[in-house]
Amino acid sequence: MKKGDREAGQWPAHSYFFPLYAEAERLDLPICFHTGSGTPDFSSVKDFSLGSFMRSQLPIIHAFQTLIRYEVPSKFPKLRFGFIEAGASWIPFVAYDLKRHLARTGDSGSTFSTFKYKLEADLLAANRIFVTCQVDEDLPYILEFAGEDTLMTGSDYTHRDQSMEHDFPRLLKERARRGEIPESAVQKILYDNAKTFYAL
Repeated sequence: MKKGDREAGQWPAHSYFFPLYAEAERLDLPICFHTGSGTPDFSSVKDFSLGSFMRSQLPIIHAFQTLIRYEVPSKFPKLRFGFIEAGASWIPFVAYDLKRHLARTGDSGSTFSTFKYKLEADLLAANRIFVTCQVDEDLPYILEFAGEDTLMTGSDYTHRDQSMEHDFPRLLKERARRGEIPESAVQKILYDNAKTFYAL
């Protein structure tokens, strides 16, 4: 389990963490980026809500984007990466952002002109990236970007927070019966993808 922002003073795509990634790959263990921050914050508890989104969910999105930009998955071709408990609605935006920056590579006026990375059509699957989704998200739209083989649902969210959903299997199956998502996606989100991700 890892945070998506700085830990030990280094960001997730920094070579500082490559020995950790290499050992996880050797052991066939995935790297799970979870909500929360690795950067100490000594703000008063009463002020937490003022920055809670930046401190909890945004680090995951940052980790995803920078791992792709710095081509970290290609350096560890068997390592799986998971982005846990921050929903999946951000995937289309980050995919767009990466595509736009890549299209502007070589533009001398672009801040990101020095970044050259490869974007596969199946961005998540090609990089062995899995993301936990929530049952009430816009799954038809998200599936266009994520595909059926990379989304999971988190069944261990028993604590009371935004991800807690006790009846997620029934709700996903109902969405499939209404024709919102394919039946095949339900089986993969509920079982197959997690089995692959955790090598069970």
